[in-house]
Amino acid sequence: ESVEVTISQIDIKGHEHYKAILNENITINLIELTNGKTHELYNSGILKGFYKQIKVYINSAVITLKDGRSYTCEINDEVLNGIEIDIATNITVKRNKTNNIILDFDVSKSFIPMGNIEVPHSFSGFRFRPVIKAVDKELTGTVKGKVTNSSGDVIGDATIELQYSGISYTTTFSD
Repeated sequence: ESVEVTISQIDIKGHEHYKAILNENITINLIELTNGKTHELYNSGILKGFYKQIKVYINSAVITLKDGRSYTCEINDEVLNGIEIDIATNITVKRNKTNNIILDFDVSKSFIPMGNIEVPHSFSGFRFRPVIKAVDKELTGTVKGKVTNSSGDVIGDATIELQYSGISYTTTFSD
């Protein structure tokens, strides 16, 4: 139903030090950001230069299941103190040039159930261990199509995983 995360700060790192580029709480429903949909977190200038890492601070994550149950996720200190994410291909910011960096949360890998979700009395919620990739938007692409069964019927909410040479790059869900 929904997966809401609150990001409190984003830093970007060049050769030596991190610089804060966002320092306010922004809550985003990650479920709404699938199949090419994005949410702009920051739109302002940064100094020209070479950037190789982003640090994201997340201070809360709440999951609401389709049956209405809602869980505030357990977040460890590593996440609260900032997750360091290597930018897949380093970014060079030039004067008068726009760079767009996509932070891709892999929801299917970021939330770990605590107990058996099918048995409510044995299930206590989720641990949040974010799996995030950072990539220059110019290097991203789109895969379009439909997921069907052997009879040709469209399958909704199917898990789709993009792999190359046996390595998983991302997962999403069909509409």
